[in-house]
Amino acid sequence: MTKRVVRTKPHENLVPFPFQLLDVRLYEVVVERFDSLEEESGRTPISIGLASLPAENEDEQFRVHLALDASFPVDDEPLCKIHLTVEGIFQPIVDIRTVKPEVIERFKNNDSIVLFWPYLRETLHDLTTRMRLGIPPLPVIDPRMLVKETPESEERIPETT
Repeated sequence: MTKRVVRTKPHENLVPFPFQLLDVRLYEVVVERFDSLEEESGRTPISIGLASLPAENEDEQFRVHLALDASFPVDDEPLCKIHLTVEGIFQPIVDIRTVKPEVIERFKNNDSIVLFWPYLRETLHDLTTRMRLGIPPLPVIDPRMLVKETPESEERIPETT
């Protein structure tokens, strides 16, 4: 095995997210088991929804919900349907007046998923393991690819069944 050493230069232009993830909690979980395909009430492809909840003022904490809806396993004979929502609580770590509004919106509606995707993965894996479903963890990916863009006039809400 070859050991690889990566040397980096100091990143003078490195810009952290303007918000800190303070807490993550399991907000909602609904699991429906099926003994046979006839008992299933409609297919649910895997879907991810991300929604930011309004803060009372811009200098305060705000909440973001990340929801997953899926049938497992993803084949002709699902064993269960799962709806799972985790909530992240974020707080500004900079003077929010120095951050462009589009950066704030992009963080709330897209970038925040990067920080708490691992919590959704862990929660889903723990749940399906305890149910003895034998489902592998969600992939380690850049989850921003999963967020569907919506017109600015539409409110972003988690997808549910």
